[in-house]
Amino acid sequence: MTPAGPTSNERERLAALERYQVLDSPAEQEFDDLTSLAAHICGTPIALISLVDAHRQWFKSKVGVAVTETPRDISFCGHCIQLPHLMEVPDAREDFLFYDNPLVAGDAEIRFYAGMPLATPDGQNLGTLCVMDSVPRQLTPFQREALARLGRQVMNQMESRLTTQRLEAANNNLREMEERARLVLEASPNAMVMVDGNERIALVNSNAEELFGYSRNELLGQPIEILVPIHYQRARPGDKAGFFSTVKPHTKAENVDLSGRRKEGTEFPVEIGLNPLTTSAGAFVLVSIIDLRARKRMENRVNRLKRDLKRQARKLAAADRDLADFASIVSRDLQAPLRGIGSLANRLVTDSANRLKNSNREQLNLLAIKVRRLNTLIDRILVSPRAGQSAKVRTSALFESVAKNTVKLFPLPPHSVNGTETPSLSRMESDKVRKFVHAC
Repeated sequence: MTPAGPTSNERERLAALERYQVLDSPAEQEFDDLTSLAAHICGTPIALISLVDAHRQWFKSKVGVAVTETPRDISFCGHCIQLPHLMEVPDAREDFLFYDNPLVAGDAEIRFYAGMPLATPDGQNLGTLCVMDSVPRQLTPFQREALARLGRQVMNQMESRLTTQRLEAANNNLREMEERARLVLEASPNAMVMVDGNERIALVNSNAEELFGYSRNELLGQPIEILVPIHYQRARPGDKAGFFSTVKPHTKAENVDLSGRRKEGTEFPVEIGLNPLTTSAGAFVLVSIIDLRARKRMENRVNRLKRDLKRQARKLAAADRDLADFASIVSRDLQAPLRGIGSLANRLVTDSANRLKNSNREQLNLLAIKVRRLNTLIDRILVSPRAGQSAKVRTSALFESVAKNTVKLFPLPPHSVNGTETPSLSRMESDKVRKFVHAC
């Protein structure tokens, strides 16, 4: 027996076989139909689609056998893939390559074999479409041509299967990309819309749904103009073209008058940011939309607060002027009377000490204490008018108390010393004091 060895391009052939991802896959009706047709046309009880890997031949489809694979070194197909054309063995017992092959000499008793290599577009033989019989025979030219054509159809079916797998993988990748993009869009605080190269909406986030009043299904596939006021489309035809032709990130300036249109037709001011994206699925534009109504409400509120602050500033300035005027009044109209009251009290104590009662003397001392307190408060006002604002009320009350205590001293009631009545201050002095105090 001559074992089936590796091909001259074995590494490339095995890589191609792996690329088709068909080994050990479930049965498929499309391949079974071709196998049955080959057995029927060639009139054989056995037909196989055999794929040869490094150590075995595995049957993608089979008619007339129960096993799913055999070792490569005893296979007929291992020899067939070495050739660029159909291989036919009319009687294996008479063939020097196979006469002692276990498939021939053993229980299988294979006598006839014909196989068509399954060649990829770049010339790699992955396996065969073959037919076998337990009796010697020979194919007719029609059967050979039919088997060759069916072999090419098997390969076309494998190409179609590979293309389908790639499309499914691409669709899965696209769905994953869409899901990732959707998650990114959902994380944005702004309304986000992704537009494809045909200027139709491919993705939106929930903020866009809420802002424009449409559901996601109502927006997907629609032209972007559905979100733009009609009069704006007519007035600015060049803007839209610029949005989708630029290759650099572009943001519409905030001071450009842009508007959005809700589902019910109402318009509102917006700021739009545009970012072109290039992906394996094509070119897109990611549109970020900011509703300016909230910003304008905030700007109006800030302007109102500024106006209120200006009014308060004017009021404070007026209050400062009032305090300054009050300090001037204190300096001019209070300090001079206080100096007079202090001088008068000192003169009374000095000149009339022997004619004063103890109670009068105590009142004069109390008067002196209150005058000093009043001077202290006035000094505070003069140093800082605003700090002395609270002292203004206390000063007025204290000054009133000083005046009352002073008035009570005059006229001083007469009293006696050793039974002799002592005259009080003269009426002239008393009148002077009264006039002075009331003038204050």
